[in-house]
Amino acid sequence: MPSAAPCNPVILVPGIKGSELTDEYRTTRDAVWSVLASVQGDYKRLALHPDDRRYERIEPARIAPGPLFNLIYEQFMTSLRHELSPQEDRPTPVYAFPYDWRRGLADVQTQLGDFIDEVIARTSLLRHYWQSDWRRAPRVNLVGHSMGGLVVAGYLAQRGGDRKVGRVATLAAPFQGSANAVLTIATGQSSLTSFAASPAEREVARLMPAVYHLLPSYAAELAWPGGLARSFYKPLAWQPSVYETIAEYIRLYSRREASELAKLPDRIADAVGILKSILVAAQAHRASVDTLDLKKAGLSAADWLCIAGIGEPTVDRIVATTQPLRDPKEFANAALFEDGTGMQIDLAASAPVDTWDAAHPDVPAPRTGDSTVPLAGATPAFLPYESLVAVTRAHFAWWELADRLVNGIVDLHASLPRMNAVQSMVVAHFLGRDVRAVKALPAPGVKAADWAPPVGGLAAG
Repeated sequence: MPSAAPCNPVILVPGIKGSELTDEYRTTRDAVWSVLASVQGDYKRLALHPDDRRYERIEPARIAPGPLFNLIYEQFMTSLRHELSPQEDRPTPVYAFPYDWRRGLADVQTQLGDFIDEVIARTSLLRHYWQSDWRRAPRVNLVGHSMGGLVVAGYLAQRGGDRKVGRVATLAAPFQGSANAVLTIATGQSSLTSFAASPAEREVARLMPAVYHLLPSYAAELAWPGGLARSFYKPLAWQPSVYETIAEYIRLYSRREASELAKLPDRIADAVGILKSILVAAQAHRASVDTLDLKKAGLSAADWLCIAGIGEPTVDRIVATTQPLRDPKEFANAALFEDGTGMQIDLAASAPVDTWDAAHPDVPAPRTGDSTVPLAGATPAFLPYESLVAVTRAHFAWWELADRLVNGIVDLHASLPRMNAVQSMVVAHFLGRDVRAVKALPAPGVKAADWAPPVGGLAAG
């Protein structure tokens, strides 16, 4: 008879810039992006081609994902592998899923689906899985950090009916976006994708589909002048410099003849067309995540551990101002814009805000976050608000000195996977058992008596 099923194999999906990118065209290892590269700022080879955003602006090249950012993820994966394996000869496989975080998430989700199939096939080669009940209905558990949570949710919205996922844990996932995505595109000054502001990163980000998947869609994300559209999914929301950057990419790198690109208005029209296609895909993906049907995926709210960081000053709103276009003739084609106003948009961040009161945690705090993703952005539409689990930097235990130091370098958002309390909750969730001596918090505004986290044994505090 088959034995009791071991824990499902686990796949960790990292956040944006959580995977190294390597050019496989070269005969020796050539890292196009790594932590060191992010500091040095060599972004030219990261740029995507304006005619086909599956490929690089500068060819020949073949950029592929490599190892995960070990400062953030190595300890987490080591903990999962150890804690989920009750016996050394009966290991629970824990896989990393590195991916090209520049690409549209629909493409990444397809790759994740293929990888899930591969992990199931690989796990079935392990005797203790093959001889257990797991073989009857093989499934994996998924962990998504930051944008990785959007990949997980999008995969389940797209292919959840395949019933190949048992439980899910997401950490600081921007289910409804982050204002920092706007800043990355508009100004290059953002904590979402790099440790420091980078004009070069801004130029690359304007043609990078994944960044647009992170645009905020929660209420009150934008202080918008009267009479204009309140949506970042419309070209009208973006200042002319965004179109100009894309138009310059077209001029320099398009495969079309220069004579076809001679007129600036035509290039601007082409640029707006590219931007529209990126925004349409991003909006469709957000809609699929918002309407995720857990039941169709064979899941319930109790199968999804959603952890969000709070208590940090976080930019949650974008301030838009308008002024007449520098040269209206450049945008003479009113069809470029929904209302043909002929106005230029300028975007800037509001001041970081934190309204959460540690002394009164059950009081609503709509303006708080983990310094990168506001709570409003981290709240999924498909889960009860009462099921969310909130953590602060105070939940790093006193002995986690190294992790506190990392938190001081990369912020709470990035360092959540290193938090011992987070690791304990994820392990308990996947094993279906209560935690011991672990503290966390309900989401702001939820009373302790109404808190319904999927992990038992949590103490509010």
